[in-house]
Amino acid sequence: MRILQTAVFTLALISQQPQSAALEGVVIDAASPTSPLSKATVELHAASRSAGILSETQSDRDGRFYFPSVAPGDYRVVVRRSGYATAEYGQLRPGSPSIHVALAAGQRQTIQIPMTRGGVVSGRLIENGKPVGQASVVALKAVYSEGVFQTTPMLTDKTDDLGEYHLFWLPPGRYYILGIVWDSASGVGFKPAESSTSVLNYAPKKNRCKASSSAWAVFCASGCHPLARHS
Repeated sequence: MRILQTAVFTLALISQQPQSAALEGVVIDAASPTSPLSKATVELHAASRSAGILSETQSDRDGRFYFPSVAPGDYRVVVRRSGYATAEYGQLRPGSPSIHVALAAGQRQTIQIPMTRGGVVSGRLIENGKPVGQASVVALKAVYSEGVFQTTPMLTDKTDDLGEYHLFWLPPGRYYILGIVWDSASGVGFKPAESSTSVLNYAPKKNRCKASSSAWAVFCASGCHPLARHS
């Protein structure tokens, strides 16, 4: 009798535990939907942007991935792969709003995530005709928010001893390339710097882009934003 009661109690506890869900999907090339992408890193995040990675896996040779045991709730799915712009589930294009994946207890959901090939912006930073090493280079995306012009940092890099830099896997679009040279004496502010790269336009098929016009960073004190100017 005691054994039977214990078994009934155990079954009751199991029945009260929430069932997990499962999430699977496939990663594809946005330009060729029939081409799956292998070796893509797929990250499962909580819906909150401030939350870290909950789980991570990699797509197989058929582009498929699988999260077998996921607690019910809302999630973001982020995918990264060399040569492609970072993608999130539900985006119409890189950088656009994503969609949360809602998982219910016992549900098994299948999704598809297309990835867009990124571009590489290369250039050289010079000051008074000489290369500038260890300078910061920032790719800024020009956007309008409620009618107000804004720039959003997308990628950063440091120049080498030849003043050269490479910004890898930028989503297709228009950018301002900003060269920043810190004042090593004071450790604050910016010094103007000429750059061999300026405003760029490129499409997904053009994987490497260069420009010959100049861009430079204005001096910026606390409370203002440095903007790239170009000629």
